[in-house]
Amino acid sequence: MKQILCVNVILLVPFVVSMSLVPCSVRGQDITRFEVEVAIGPNFGKKKVEGCNIREGIDIILEARCNYSSHFDFGLQFLVGAYDLLYKGRGVEETYRNMILQPVVDYNFRMGKHVSSFVGGGLGMAIVDVDLGYNQFNSICFTPRLGVELFKHLRMTLDYRLLKWDLSFWNCSVGFVLGGGNKIRRHHQSCRN
Repeated sequence: MKQILCVNVILLVPFVVSMSLVPCSVRGQDITRFEVEVAIGPNFGKKKVEGCNIREGIDIILEARCNYSSHFDFGLQFLVGAYDLLYKGRGVEETYRNMILQPVVDYNFRMGKHVSSFVGGGLGMAIVDVDLGYNQFNSICFTPRLGVELFKHLRMTLDYRLLKWDLSFWNCSVGFVLGGGNKIRRHHQSCRN
């Protein structure tokens, strides 16, 4: 599984870097090429069985994005997080630790406004470790998401990490975007002139 994650990184990093080298004007519209988001937020594990409670956990997310056109951006996301499952009456507690690497794509609405929204998703690989190696699961991860960006640097995102079996979970995060900035339409010549 770790080899699959390494191959994913090896294939996607050159793609993201090459996207940042595309001219800075697409059809007469200036857009910022590259940005990095650092985000943190709670996650909510899916209830696995009757008679158990979920204790919310926390996720830390790092995402590098390239804005390819005025409305689309593509990136690579890395997530680490954990949450607990408590079995009532038995005193048993399991901790689910997640590590996910996936390419992501978003479609942005209301570009250049102080409040803009986006929808998107990702498809990648996940490693879920239950109780420090007692059980380890590998899974494909599909992540639909939506959110809002405030003042071009603060993003709030809600997503669902769909994994195999009962390993899926919700995530709500607040992130700060480094770089980025204006994604507004302007009519002028390409940067190559």
